[in-house]
Amino acid sequence: MKDNESRNISDVESGSFPLIGIVPQIDTKSPFRHIRLFPNYLQALDRSGAAGIVLPFTKDARKLRMLIELCDGFLLTGGQDIDPRLYGAEAIKDADYAPERDAFEPFLFPMIFASGKPVLAVCRGMQMVNVLNGGTLYGDLPGKDSPESQNRDFVLHPDWEHPLDGVHEINVAEGTLLHKIAGTDRIRVNSLHHQGVDKLGEGLTVAGTAPDGLVEAFDIEGPEFGLGIQWHPEALFDGDELSRKIFAAFVEAAGKNCENKNE
Repeated sequence: MKDNESRNISDVESGSFPLIGIVPQIDTKSPFRHIRLFPNYLQALDRSGAAGIVLPFTKDARKLRMLIELCDGFLLTGGQDIDPRLYGAEAIKDADYAPERDAFEPFLFPMIFASGKPVLAVCRGMQMVNVLNGGTLYGDLPGKDSPESQNRDFVLHPDWEHPLDGVHEINVAEGTLLHKIAGTDRIRVNSLHHQGVDKLGEGLTVAGTAPDGLVEAFDIEGPEFGLGIQWHPEALFDGDELSRKIFAAFVEAAGKNCENKNE
């Protein structure tokens, strides 16, 4: 066996890297309802010094508690729309919902937050955190062909044509976790969402807003690291310093939990 292979196995045995529990995505277009996960999430964690494991769709609290105890942090992924009935609104015609996630996440997320471990919530993950804290969502933000797009201050949020580009600015609030990570009050992000935060939930602090005022990031009260972001840093990871900083800060926080666990 090569020396570097021996060192890698030793690292695993010593538990010297954080383990991140990832909420899985689901392929709603498949008749088999395949579990899926965009590889960018795993790659970003791997390159930031962590390992990711996919959490199972189950309501067996014993299994989930065991996995939550095992993990050092949690990545709440993006994906399909959240059923508006979860926040007291009407369903949207022809929307792409994932009933499995809508049933699983309200059961899982409170258990994750009760652990106090680091949480990074991306896109749908951020939106679900808001909903579970009593907030609401805009069900369908205007697209490029909408009448609103003619307004001078219009921001195109569902910009599917430029997934790997920073398409609009975000104003970052001083004193927030995002500001600490970014080190600046202005950042640029990609924008792949047509839903967004309307009423802000309890225990959440706005950390970033788009030029049109839409909440793009919030700090989450409770976890030692709690950040919700509307954009997709995992997709921008290779070419964007801020995206790498976000994952580095998240993994660093999870790493401290890992050290405490191994003492």
